Amino acid sequence: MIRMKLHLSVLVVVSLFLTGCYGDPSLGAPASDEAVSESQVPSASDIGVSPASDGAAGACGSASLWVDYAPTDVATLVGYGWGFVSAHVSSPESAFFNTIDGLAPDGFLLKGPSEAHSSATVYTPYVVEVDSVLTGKGNVGVRSVLVEGGAVGCMQVTVDGAAKLARDQSYVLVLADAKDVDGNDLKGLQRVVFAWPIDASGIVGTVDGPLSLDALSVVVQKAVLSAP
Repeated sequence: MIRMKLHLSVLVVVSLFLTGCYGDPSLGAPASDEAVSESQVPSASDIGVSPASDGAAGACGSASLWVDYAPTDVATLVGYGWGFVSAHVSSPESAFFNTIDGLAPDGFLLKGPSEAHSSATVYTPYVVEVDSVLTGKGNVGVRSVLVEGGAVGCMQVTVDGAAKLARDQSYVLVLADAKDVDGNDLKGLQRVVFAWPIDASGIVGTVDGPLSLDALSVVVQKAVLSAP
């Protein structure tokens, strides 16, 4: 068992455990600048990756990352320049690594995180229907967002502490630009940093506590206006 510490820009990765896994893992979070029709929703093939059936170079296994976002409030999150949208989740799509070919870097399971691939991670795209944009990129309509973690072939990466989406559930999504393994923007896609569920009465479970969507919109807009 290998235990190592990672330090990513916003994430603090506490530890990494690598274990062998030879089962059939199942799927486990950034959006284009404009709303698109369902047929235009970006997928792994659209961004130039082709996940292989056996992961990378025949490697099979699983990696588990534990992440912890520093506690904060809505206004601070707005100050980061992150987007806020309310959306209804439709379905997940095929996961991929944030590498050029969409596969795990060589030695990902054997060596653990190294300088060569310390930013390597897996994203699972989810198709969502955006109902309203509180702030940030894009308009209402169908788009694809990325959730950290998922299965690429027989390789499973779990990111505990990352946002989780459930099919047919509505959320306020806090979105940040997704990055590739070299730190470049991942072709306009955005990852889900936080997913705050919206209950049947329209109350959002935010980091500031329960708020109606209208009340949350007011908080967000005030923070936008007061941002430097």
